[in-house]
Amino acid sequence: MRKSVFLMFAMIITSAAVMAQSDDNPPPAGAAQHASRPRMSATDRAKDATDKINATAQLSKEQYAKVLDVNTNFFTQREALRGNGGQASEDAPVKIKELAKDRETKLKAILTPEQWQKVQDARKQQQPHQGGEHTNGE
Repeated sequence: MRKSVFLMFAMIITSAAVMAQSDDNPPPAGAAQHASRPRMSATDRAKDATDKINATAQLSKEQYAKVLDVNTNFFTQREALRGNGGQASEDAPVKIKELAKDRETKLKAILTPEQWQKVQDARKQQQPHQGGEHTNGE
């Protein structure tokens, strides 16, 4: 009886070890889901951000093109500062914040005051836990 209990226990442990090494198992419940998604390019991020602003502020075609240009420049420069998946420089976070502030200034100049307020209100509703101005572009 002891041998069979011991043998069953050993088989369970071995099975668990083999399953843990398998690559086709899904990640644990708390694991980050975004790790398996392909990274969006700077151009895709810019279009996504511009589309969100357009949905909120109903941009004209001219405004849309200008906002897309500002967003494309921001996300391209931010990606370069982050090192494209490699090691980013120590001062990258400071430079990224400067880029974000510059982006906000440019966007505010393109949008009407009413449109800008709509964008700010939408950002506050999306990010209530931040409590401040949303400037990271996502």
